[in-house]
Amino acid sequence: MTLILSGTDGLSDVDGSAATPAVRGTDANTGIFFGADTVGIATGGTAAITVNSSQNTVFNSTGAITLSSGTTAQRPGSPTVGMIRYNTTTSVYEVYTSTGWLALTTTPYVVDYLVVAGGGGGGRQGANNTGSAGGGGAGGFRTGTGFSLTGGTTYTITVGGGGTGSTTNDTNGSAGGSSVFSSVTSAGGGGGGGAYASAGSSGGSGGGSGQAGTTGGSGNTPSTSPSQGNNGGNSGGVNYNVAAGGGGAGAVGANVTSTNVGGAGGAGTASSISGSSVTYAGGGGGAAGVAGGNGGTGGSGIVILSMPTIYYSGTTTGSPTVTTSGSNTILKFTGSGSYTA
Repeated sequence: MTLILSGTDGLSDVDGSAATPAVRGTDANTGIFFGADTVGIATGGTAAITVNSSQNTVFNSTGAITLSSGTTAQRPGSPTVGMIRYNTTTSVYEVYTSTGWLALTTTPYVVDYLVVAGGGGGGRQGANNTGSAGGGGAGGFRTGTGFSLTGGTTYTITVGGGGTGSTTNDTNGSAGGSSVFSSVTSAGGGGGGGAYASAGSSGGSGGGSGQAGTTGGSGNTPSTSPSQGNNGGNSGGVNYNVAAGGGGAGAVGANVTSTNVGGAGGAGTASSISGSSVTYAGGGGGAAGVAGGNGGTGGSGIVILSMPTIYYSGTTTGSPTVTTSGSNTILKFTGSGSYTA
């Protein structure tokens, strides 16, 4: 067969095979061979690599491929989507995606979390718009570090809504909804007590007692360690035309100590998981002789996850807000969804 080499056609008329490549050096069975819309590289008479017309590349050996490796600082200066390398700083393979470098690993990694449940609704005044009702308790507040996630596993997030304020005379507000991240559950806040003969309801933090109730609802219900909330405040009795405040994550709801000042809601607790300090889970204040009022609706919960950006998969549901802080990616869920590690 005649070998034709020209500036227009290049090398032509010789396909060769893996056993006898068309282009080779002194080794007769190592070189480049051609087929129908296919080009291949042979070593020792065996097709090591073939590329077809769809630009699919097949590595035919039973050996291994050695990828580029280097530290995080040695990453390409102008990466393109699809690049893959081994990162010697993090000891994982990584691929460059439209959102940046992504670790390729099923090895567990850890996240920090904040899980706040929905707050309890406020109680309702008595008949003929008399009496004062208690404030709703804050939703349970739970936070932690070092929670292990396994790559490829989907973790469900539930965000509890605020409890409905009471619209029926002398009845308590509704409890807030629980918020859940994997095995971590924060209980909804207890409803505030109705105006007459209504103690506050128990919950993540307890609701404040109504005017003629005696005690606020118990916080940290069910019990967690550390505590997820505090008790609601106690009333001063029927002759005090004011009600107590709901408990908060950082403090109990204020008791009634005056005939004209309702108890303040318990203070919330600050967290910097999002990159800046924000206070969450404050209790609702007790009413003070206000006529004609239905209970107010409790605040909605929230779930926040913080993880090293190198491990962030980018796979979520529920449309969380995604931000970064330093070397971490922050997911903020204000509605239910999921994260796949």
